[in-house]
Amino acid sequence: MNTDINYWISQYSYFGFFLFGLLNFVIPSEPILTFAGFQIQQGRLNYFLVLISALVGSFIKTSVIFGFGYIFGKQFLIKHARWTGFREEYLDFVKYRINHYGYRILTPLQFVPVVRRFLGAPGGLLRLNFVKFMIYNMLGVALWFTFLISTGFFFGKGYGKLPAQFQGYLNYLVWGIGAVFLAIIIYEIIAHFKKR
Repeated sequence: MNTDINYWISQYSYFGFFLFGLLNFVIPSEPILTFAGFQIQQGRLNYFLVLISALVGSFIKTSVIFGFGYIFGKQFLIKHARWTGFREEYLDFVKYRINHYGYRILTPLQFVPVVRRFLGAPGGLLRLNFVKFMIYNMLGVALWFTFLISTGFFFGKGYGKLPAQFQGYLNYLVWGIGAVFLAIIIYEIIAHFKKR
C-alpha cells in the first residue's frame, strides 16, 4: 500500500491529493491521508497544501453530485450509482436526520464510515440550501481530513517503520472512531423516539 501511495505522490504531487478529493467516494481516505501525514513529518510535503488540495477536490466532487441530484433526479443517480455513490435508501437516511437535527448533523456524519461518501446526492434531491449544505458538509470533511493527516504526522517515523499489519490496525482505529460517532447518532435517535 505504501509503495502505491509513494508512486501516486511522486507522479502527481499535490495535484494527486486534488484527484483524491474528487474520487474519495471510491478511494478510501484513511491510508492516503495518514500516509501523507507521515510524508509531511518527513519534510516531503506541506501540511497546508495537502489539506487544501484534497478539500478543493472534495468540494468540487460534492458540488457536482449535489447538482446531479438537484437537476437530474433520483433515477439518473441510480443509473449512474457507480460514480455518484447513490442508493435509494440513502435518501430517507439523510432526510430523516436533516429534519430532526438540521444541517449541523452533516458535520459529524463525515466521521461515519460509508455514510460520508453519499451525502451529496441526497442533498440535491432534497433541494437543500446549497450554501448551508456545503458549509456544514465541508466543515466535517475538513475536520476528518485534518484528523487523518494529523494522525500520520503524529506517528511520524514510527508510522513508516510499522509492519503493514499494524498500519492496518491504525486504519481500524480510525474506523472505530467513526463507529463511535455513529453510536452517538443512534443513541440520539433512540432518545428522540422515547420522548415522543
